[in-house]
Amino acid sequence: ELLPELAWRWHGARGLSAAAAQATGLAQGLPVLIGPGDVQATLIGLGLGSRPGVSRASIFGTSAIHACLLDDPAAMPQVPAGAMIQQFALGPGYLCFHPCFNGAALLNHLSRRFADLPAAPAPDYSALILHPFLEPGGERAPWTDPHASGALFGLGAAATPGQIAWAGREALAFVTRTSHAMMGAPDGALSLGGGLAGDGNFAQFLATLAGWTVQRSPGSHAGLRGLAAIAARFLLDAQDPAPWIGEPEQRLAPEPGPVAAYAERKYRLFTASLEASAPFWEPLSALRAQAERLMETP
Repeated sequence: ELLPELAWRWHGARGLSAAAAQATGLAQGLPVLIGPGDVQATLIGLGLGSRPGVSRASIFGTSAIHACLLDDPAAMPQVPAGAMIQQFALGPGYLCFHPCFNGAALLNHLSRRFADLPAAPAPDYSALILHPFLEPGGERAPWTDPHASGALFGLGAAATPGQIAWAGREALAFVTRTSHAMMGAPDGALSLGGGLAGDGNFAQFLATLAGWTVQRSPGSHAGLRGLAAIAARFLLDAQDPAPWIGEPEQRLAPEPGPVAAYAERKYRLFTASLEASAPFWEPLSALRAQAERLMETP
């Protein structure tokens, strides 16, 4: 009931022009099919540029994507090498987004390396600060470095499994705030999607840390909704995406008070410790390669 009738896929294809063929080195007439891509379709399905009041969105699947809609991408305060920009499919403006290697898969990595971590922890505040770069490719954005590696500060014998599990969620929230600050999104709500959107405790902490209202849309088939809104615009001349996008399942406002003060203090320590440790990423990567050679079976 979400999708309008769609045309056969090759009806939208066109042959590559002579000028484009010369510029790219590809064959003239090569069929080219242009679509919004899964990222843009999902962001639109979450309400970015399609639901009033939503100015940014974050998707937490295996990886993570943080995005905003800007009139002028040149206005972004910082542009890491791993950032991407796409023209917005539903109207004027540009989608600016940070594709991150390290998303909700971080929680999987932690559960495999530490014993007895709860799968869905309640908030368990601590002095543990995690740098969440556990994927083998380092990180793509907001820090673009193939050598980026994880770190855990404040670990002691008194640390509990719940604290470690919650520190992982805090780290993902810290990265989210950093990404959106770099992009300079206008004021407004953040729409949260992907598997981690099902964690209400994480969504509430993110809202309190960042100072934004967070809209949760877990399990809403956001990609299909966004694709339906795009198709309806161009095939049915439907200017209002609301029938395909729908409302979020929950809206969470920031909670002022002791937790907000804790989150702000810890975020500042997170960024300071990351800035101090980043120069060691490449030497550690070289050391890892040396160690792996030593451990190779003759």
